[in-house]
Amino acid sequence: MDASAETNRQDHSRLLENLRRVAEAESVTARAAQWRNVSERRRSEVFAGLMRMSDAVARSRQPPYVKPPLNFPRFTSRPHER
Repeated sequence: MDASAETNRQDHSRLLENLRRVAEAESVTARAAQWRNVSERRRSEVFAGLMRMSDAVARSRQPPYVKPPLNFPRFTSRPHER
């Protein structure tokens, strides 16, 4: 095995280790542990902040596209009035 392949393998294994570490830090159990001993007041403040952020995002969005009504010609058996 040449030196570049060995270097690539080491870089790859280091990348995998970093990914495993980050995935463990962001896991559900790690996040639950962060909030386990947090006061009710702090939880409420964070929740209120999330609600404000959600409202700001919803208000800043463009209104959805509304298709204009179809404009079909009207066919009638009555003569046209002039």
